[in-house]
Amino acid sequence: MNFSVREIIQNTKVRRVLKVASAVVGVFVLLNVGLLLAFMGRTYPGTQVAGKSIGSVTKGSLPRALQTADLVPDTLQLVYGTATLRVTLSDLGVRLDTDATAKRAMERHWLPVVNLFAASQDEAVFLADATKMDKAVGGFVAANTKPAKDAGIALEGSDFTLVSAVPGIRPHLKESKQSILAALAGGKQVVSLPDERLRPAVTDSQMAGPLKALQEQQKVAVGFTYNGKTANPSKGEVAGWYDQSGNTYVLADAKVKAYVLQVGKNFGIRVKNSNEAAAATLAALESKKPLSFTLEPSPIAKTFTYCVSATGVDASHLSGLKGKLQTTFADPRGWGLEGAVAFTEVTTGCNFTVALTAAALMPTYGAICDSLWSCMVPPNVVINFDRWQGASDSWNAAGGSLDDYRSMVINHETGHWLGFYHANCGGAGQSAPVMQQQSIDLQGCTFNPWPTVGERATLASRLGI
Repeated sequence: MNFSVREIIQNTKVRRVLKVASAVVGVFVLLNVGLLLAFMGRTYPGTQVAGKSIGSVTKGSLPRALQTADLVPDTLQLVYGTATLRVTLSDLGVRLDTDATAKRAMERHWLPVVNLFAASQDEAVFLADATKMDKAVGGFVAANTKPAKDAGIALEGSDFTLVSAVPGIRPHLKESKQSILAALAGGKQVVSLPDERLRPAVTDSQMAGPLKALQEQQKVAVGFTYNGKTANPSKGEVAGWYDQSGNTYVLADAKVKAYVLQVGKNFGIRVKNSNEAAAATLAALESKKPLSFTLEPSPIAKTFTYCVSATGVDASHLSGLKGKLQTTFADPRGWGLEGAVAFTEVTTGCNFTVALTAAALMPTYGAICDSLWSCMVPPNVVINFDRWQGASDSWNAAGGSLDDYRSMVINHETGHWLGFYHANCGGAGQSAPVMQQQSIDLQGCTFNPWPTVGERATLASRLGI
């Protein structure tokens, strides 16, 4: 077989290339085998966990190296908006999972030489006690929670208006815990907590119907007539017939009845059928049908007169006392028995005197009176000025209003003048009798400024009404 010179040269070059390639491959194989053997039981030089170097550490020494590599900070700083909280890992119930972290650090590329140039950047593995973390982070979440505000209805002047719902916001507890573990895994000591939106339970659309119903009720034509006279309540007066209930308003029978009795007073009569008038009015508004109701007169069965005085108290306070006496005695829930009993203020010749008295001077009315409470010593209904100005500690602690307290003390001490003794609570959760010493002890009852049905019936029986 004959070869040309060119073919011989080409074959020689091929053989040289093959020899070089074989040598390179051999060196590469030997290098990888050597690296594999050299780092069989240790980490590669560039190995890092959470930014801390743990290169060239034997597998047996790796757990100790991890413990001393400052992977576990003393504290973490939680940040949410402008609020911060520094907590220890012990508070969080968090600890380093040494075994899992070591296993991750020993993970490597299948080709040994690659591990020399591509340094391992691993994260530490932490374990958390869910209960401890909930307790530590939960308090911070609660402190930085802005709760959602439900939609509702407000009464502004004489107009019912919508109060729009407002979403709330707070740190997201579940994601916050995940963020804490992720920050620790990456070697960070400051954690910004994510937030979540809180949806209102009651939306604007849910209140649209109740708002429209209230506005339409105000438009219902209502009239009360007697002897050719007619009273048509204004929009604002109708608005005054409602009580707030939750996030809306409901018609209050007592307020409608009080309006009817006032109309009768303006007409110069005591209304006999005020209950029927109130019921008819509520039905008309709820059905949105016009109403014309004829009031029936009833003579006053009994009239009591009272004077008003001040003892050791500036007389400027008497105008407020007089106004409160008038509204309390005229209220259909009171001792007036819906107009059958009249309490009229006079300047002389009165049946009893309501005396607004300085606390220090209360004992001057008799041994039964002291500087702490109000009392009744015939013919005086004595109102303790300190109580008049600030109610009592127990009343205030239960959230009772000063205006209701004043109604209660007037009705209680007047009740004594009408012949009533102290009463006890009828049962836990019931309204206290007005003759119970509510300023001192409720005995399980709830505060109540007005005579109960039973107390009013007793008075009616005594007066023969």
